Amino acid sequence: MPRKILAFLSLIALFIIIAIGTQFKPQILRIKKIECRISSQDCPPELIQKLESLKEKSFLFSSLETHVLSLDLNLYQLESISKSWPATVSLKFSYKPSSYIIKTKQDMFLVTENGLVQAVATEQKLPTIEIDSWTNPIQEDLVEKQLHKLNLNLIQSLAVQKISYKNIKIKSSQEIEIQLKENLVALAQKEELENQIIKLAIILGELDLNAIDLQINTIDLRFNFPLLKTASTTQS
Repeated sequence: MPRKILAFLSLIALFIIIAIGTQFKPQILRIKKIECRISSQDCPPELIQKLESLKEKSFLFSSLETHVLSLDLNLYQLESISKSWPATVSLKFSYKPSSYIIKTKQDMFLVTENGLVQAVATEQKLPTIEIDSWTNPIQEDLVEKQLHKLNLNLIQSLAVQKISYKNIKIKSSQEIEIQLKENLVALAQKEELENQIIKLAIILGELDLNAIDLQINTIDLRFNFPLLKTASTTQS
């Protein structure tokens, strides 16, 4: 009999604890700290600001993943969520596939595969394209359609051919600079771009440019037969 009474009292106590916890969870179990990482870097301020709404949620009883997925995070995708006491939530994100950075003379933007842009203040570990001269490269919240198509084609072609580079600068559709290393630039154009990148991969794979005494600093891919230029021919 005492055991039954003890079990009954324990059950009542459990219900009371659950009821109290449910009633007061907004006050005593609210998330107080949010840690955010994206591709081994701290999350940009604009993402952190959107995640501040998590601090209104219960640490134990809220479906945090559902809430995060409901936010307008067009540029990022959630990888994982973990919790640690006393009331900390850690989130890991990654960039959506085919994201890249575009730099104009005034601003820097993160761009998604569909061309949507968001201003960013810090450098990101993503392919970066500088726009030197292009009429209205950013139109409202989108990269100009033809420019975006060119950017994606260029980034994907370089990735397929496994060509490493320092940066890319687009001066026009007829003059695209790919800085391969400090003293070596490849010049390409929008027309037949994929074939040009294939030729570049062949040249880099077959020729030891460092062993050539002519000190080649430019590979011009805009011709049927690419031109290897030295400092003197480039200046002339």
